[in-house]
Amino acid sequence: MDAIKLVTPCQEMETEALDYRKEHYNFGEKIIHGSSLFDQTDSYDEWLRHLARNSRLETVERDWVVSTVFFGLRERDGKIIGVIELRHELNDFLREYGGHIGYAVRPSERGKGYATEMIRLMLAHGKSLRLDNVMISCYKDNLPSARVIEKSGGVLARESTFTDGKPILVYWVNLTEHLSLKKGMEILIRGETPGDYPDILGLTYEAFLTLNYPGRRRMDEHFLISLLQGSDSVIPELCFVAVYENEIAGHILYAKSSFLRPDGSEADTITFGPLSVLPRVQRQGIGEALVRHSLEKARRMSFGAVQIMGVPDYYPKLGFKRAREFGLALADGSAPDAFMAYELAPGHLAGGGVHHRWAPEYDIAENDDAGYERFHHEFIRSRLPHE
Repeated sequence: MDAIKLVTPCQEMETEALDYRKEHYNFGEKIIHGSSLFDQTDSYDEWLRHLARNSRLETVERDWVVSTVFFGLRERDGKIIGVIELRHELNDFLREYGGHIGYAVRPSERGKGYATEMIRLMLAHGKSLRLDNVMISCYKDNLPSARVIEKSGGVLARESTFTDGKPILVYWVNLTEHLSLKKGMEILIRGETPGDYPDILGLTYEAFLTLNYPGRRRMDEHFLISLLQGSDSVIPELCFVAVYENEIAGHILYAKSSFLRPDGSEADTITFGPLSVLPRVQRQGIGEALVRHSLEKARRMSFGAVQIMGVPDYYPKLGFKRAREFGLALADGSAPDAFMAYELAPGHLAGGGVHHRWAPEYDIAENDDAGYERFHHEFIRSRLPHE
């Protein structure tokens, strides 16, 4: 996909704009979603005036809401790739059907990632307008559009029936999950989906390919990810990916764990790992963003504490303490620096105790040498089919 930018329609773009509209018409599409009636307006000049009126609260037309309309312009040749509209608020009709964002991509440029990029850029614009949540809908049978919305962080809220009798899917995107990091990087943190698994597996392999720390036997984190797929120990609501430039660049996974208090009672905790970030975007804050985002979600879900085995010099920067500071030890009585904990509910770890339970897949990944060799061999073959 070539780089695109969002630009405000202007008089100088009339010829290209009319050519764009004609392609939709020739494809049998008389409705151009997100065009704010460009598909129904004979005069390009009048359409520009319509956009100008609806861009300001003082002049917005009756029964309309203030909105921003952009063309998606390909930078290398100035070609209009699509059109997208952001409605700054919702009236009754938009709240039920249309949502905040409508968009269209010209037929000859579909399937190339442009829709996802246009939505990403428009969501950033929405965030600049201090919108926290944005609604986007599509016809239920429009599977490509549904995938684009979900890839953009859309969470399915409900199904409805449009005025034409066709079923639609209504999604909401939480813009507070779109974060600005170092050097102007913009990422989206969203829940992991089953379709993400191949990307997560490859990401995990690359992230740990050159990492080394005391006690590490081998690079088995991708094997662990494969074992945890579908495990009852995993907490799906706490598994997140970070998306950067339409690519999964980071991943965090949580599972159940516990420790035994001095009185012998078992106290539930959670653990995460592996935490993976693509090498080319490491040290930009993606891992930290995933940890902080997931910890806050875990707190809202009323989990009490987190136990992890991790890189000793990294996690204290995020608020983790050596587990021994809470009086916690491993089953063999040791409390190495890599064993760390974080209280989500104050006092949950009070009195300390002994670590009792991780997800069994963690031990399998570390100790099942034959299983690891089989998996890793097939994994490498799948990545390098010519060898």
